[in-house]
Amino acid sequence: KDMPLKKKKKQLAQRLIELDVLQRKVVKQTVMTICYGVTRIGAFRQVQGHMGDFVGDKVEAAELKELSRYLSGLVLASIEDVFLGAKKIQDWFQQVTKLFNRVQAPVAWISPLGFTCSQPYRKAETVRMASKRQTVTLKTGEQPIMDKGRQSNGFPPNFVHSLDATHMMMVAERCQKQGIYFAAVHDSFWTHASDVPLLNESIRETFVELYEKPVLQEVYEDFCVHLGGQKVPPLPEPGKLDISVVKNSTYLFS
Repeated sequence: KDMPLKKKKKQLAQRLIELDVLQRKVVKQTVMTICYGVTRIGAFRQVQGHMGDFVGDKVEAAELKELSRYLSGLVLASIEDVFLGAKKIQDWFQQVTKLFNRVQAPVAWISPLGFTCSQPYRKAETVRMASKRQTVTLKTGEQPIMDKGRQSNGFPPNFVHSLDATHMMMVAERCQKQGIYFAAVHDSFWTHASDVPLLNESIRETFVELYEKPVLQEVYEDFCVHLGGQKVPPLPEPGKLDISVVKNSTYLFS
């Protein structure tokens, strides 16, 4: 009874190849937002938008929708195979967030930089104002109750941002010691053209310096303190990557 479904999937796969839409740009956004908790609907819309840019004038809307749903589903399903370790960490984050929600406390941790991070996402107090033309909902304050959805969706990206910010500060400090200019906007680092080789070296060396530390173990210990009597689930087993190899990576930061 599965043959019709298998045949349909094969047809969709062949059609994607024919249209030449298996491109980096089509799937990159979905892959990059996995750690932000992208949903199936969100992934579908991302793929549909990018695929539409490629072949929107060649296929009917219904076919584009069907192809986008199939490809976005494949991308999400492949994450556990390609990024097994990252998926296990993300699942661990979700388990920990549930504990914070249970005790009605904001998820909080200390970044490797020593900076205290907290996400006080609480339920909003709102009032609805109706007129003959429309109804508007206004936020008037916050309730003492935590917003479980925002806590859960916000923690993985916020944690990653705290690590990125730590890395950026480490690079800036090293550039200052080397006497070269440094500027940054989010994850874009700048210096004078003549100093780019030094900046590249600093980026890689500080990256290794940061991630040679037991970052997740330190966060686990933070959580044990924050959550008191709550039993924090054990960390996933660490991988075997030799982090020092990124010093020779062309595309670690380019």
